[in-house]
Amino acid sequence: MQTSRVLALVLLASPLVAQDRNCAPCGTDIRYGGVFDVAAGVLHPPTTDAPFPIGAVVYSNNCPTGQYAPLLSGSTVIDDGEIPSTTSPSPNVGFQQSYKITSFEISYCTRELQTASGGPGATVRVRFFEDYDDCQSLAAAGTPIADFTLTGLPASTQVGTLSCWIVTVSLAGGSEFCMRADADGFYDGTQSLDGFGFALSMPNQTGTTLGTVGGFVIAGDLTQPGFCAAGDGTVFKNAGNLGTGLANDDVYYRQGFGAQSTGCQGLLGDPYGAFYLRVTASLGDCSCAPNDADGDGALDCADGCPLDPAKTAPGVCGCGAAETDSDGDGTPNCIDFCPNDPNKIAPGTCGCGVSDVDADGDGLANCLDGCPNDPNKFTPGACGCGVADTDTDGDGVPNCFDGCPNDPLKSAPGDCGCGNPDIDTDGDGAADCIDLCVNDPGKTAPGQCGCGVPDTDTDGDGTANCNDLCPTDPLKVAPGVCGCGASDADVDGDGLAVCVDNCPSEFNPLQEDCDGDLLGDACEIVTTSFDSNADNVPDECQPGVGAAVCFGDGSGANCPCANLGDAGEGCANSSGSGALLYNFGGASVTAHDTALYVIHMPNNKFGLVYMGIGLSGGGNGLPFGDGLRCVTGQTKRFAVQNTGPVGAFTLIDPVSIAPAQLVPGSTWYFQAWFRDKPTSPCLKAINLSNAWRVDFVN
Repeated sequence: MQTSRVLALVLLASPLVAQDRNCAPCGTDIRYGGVFDVAAGVLHPPTTDAPFPIGAVVYSNNCPTGQYAPLLSGSTVIDDGEIPSTTSPSPNVGFQQSYKITSFEISYCTRELQTASGGPGATVRVRFFEDYDDCQSLAAAGTPIADFTLTGLPASTQVGTLSCWIVTVSLAGGSEFCMRADADGFYDGTQSLDGFGFALSMPNQTGTTLGTVGGFVIAGDLTQPGFCAAGDGTVFKNAGNLGTGLANDDVYYRQGFGAQSTGCQGLLGDPYGAFYLRVTASLGDCSCAPNDADGDGALDCADGCPLDPAKTAPGVCGCGAAETDSDGDGTPNCIDFCPNDPNKIAPGTCGCGVSDVDADGDGLANCLDGCPNDPNKFTPGACGCGVADTDTDGDGVPNCFDGCPNDPLKSAPGDCGCGNPDIDTDGDGAADCIDLCVNDPGKTAPGQCGCGVPDTDTDGDGTANCNDLCPTDPLKVAPGVCGCGASDADVDGDGLAVCVDNCPSEFNPLQEDCDGDLLGDACEIVTTSFDSNADNVPDECQPGVGAAVCFGDGSGANCPCANLGDAGEGCANSSGSGALLYNFGGASVTAHDTALYVIHMPNNKFGLVYMGIGLSGGGNGLPFGDGLRCVTGQTKRFAVQNTGPVGAFTLIDPVSIAPAQLVPGSTWYFQAWFRDKPTSPCLKAINLSNAWRVDFVN
């Protein structure tokens, strides 16, 4: 069953900043909506007319005014109040310096639809600030000590109708928080120093004008002066009565959003106007700091000496007097005349802290004896107690400090020991007795080169120059096959060093070089040449039927940019050589045994072989691209090919491709054409091989 408190709702105006005006239905009841359980997130409907079932009221501002402040979604109002501490003046003297807040009560109006009617219910956000000055912004207020967003609260039962509620928020079950009284635990005498703050907002309101939204209810003695007094309704003064709340005044801060202004607002000029709020706390719980009057870590409710920071029980010496036994002799300092001497409770002969013992039995008490454990001395002397001041060698240094007590010329052994002089003939800092090169100031031992000769190791290979035949080569101590500065490595394991091996990466102990180009046959076979018959001889050194003609090696026409190829090749291309075309097969039309090979071309380029019945330029060719075009007359092109990763391709059995032209008794010339970009020698991007003549037979 719902109970109600009748508060007629009218509009609020401000003397500081003109407020938005609104018209609410007169006579609308403010109903009690029940207890919202924060821990469970559940609203319990009202079962009693007492809206505060939890704890004692420590702040109450519930005097009816019939007013509320319209608030757009996103806007926030911030107000202040005061909870008394034990140092606050009468009649509002607090019980503690800090309180565990167990619940609070708010009042609001809304047009949001009740959840039971299919709406979202009301959403209210409440923040508390332990120390707050009048009319501060949220940013100036700082971080709140508690922040609650409450959803699904009571709302309107009809769309668009204003409905006003009072709701108790229970923090039981882990949401309680501590709040210092008078903002810092002690009464400072001014409202700006003793007030707490609270911020109220309704973040999910759907209205866009002040006439379509609700807001928070205003309380205070506005309509009937003298009807409600400051502090009434709390456990400190007139519990159960209506009150305006301590430290209330008629200003608050609005943090506006959208069309709503920001700044300090006023409540009709009444000095006690503020937003509706009641706060309860557990008075039996003194666990919140600073409820420890003497600051000893023991809360006053469990401290046997609440004003003595050093004690929690009277003990032997009573509160205010320490039970300290500084010397640990079982007698507290308060009755010990030698409180820091565990062996005395009275001064005795030598006084507190000093024993009357004569340890060495020399008749002088230790407290007066400079050497209390030496029966032969009363003072330490040169060598200290317990050590005689004897000087055996008479050099003026007592034996206790003399490293050579029997050598009058030395007081330390030095390099050569007591009784031996530390002569250094060559002045190198090493005495002759330990110097193996006594006349060499640069050495104390012969080393690799002997005394008088430095052990310089120019190349840092561990062998001194005097024994190193390659003193500037860190990898050699003798010239070897290739000489100093050159490696004698045999990479391919054929018994020949790289410096004398014409194919250092392939095994070729006999150094075969069929074409005399100083590159061994084994290397050519794996890089640029074919070895079709697997006899380890490059095919170009075993040409078949026909003859090579028209070369770019300077023996005939000049290459376009003096880019001569090697003997028998075409003009040089970007591979560094000239392309070489040859026939590794025969000239039989019936046997189809013609096999044309092209090598020494740039890698991965397109090219082709073509044939013709004659030669241009008198057999020497004419400039074309980066090369010489040799073949002319009736011509035929064969299929385009790619030179691949080794810069070569073949044309096997051309008779099958051109049977009508390649007939017995015919003579044809063949030449390879290929692309060479972007770095060809003459930058023409194309080049050609030499030409090859074949006289075909049956």
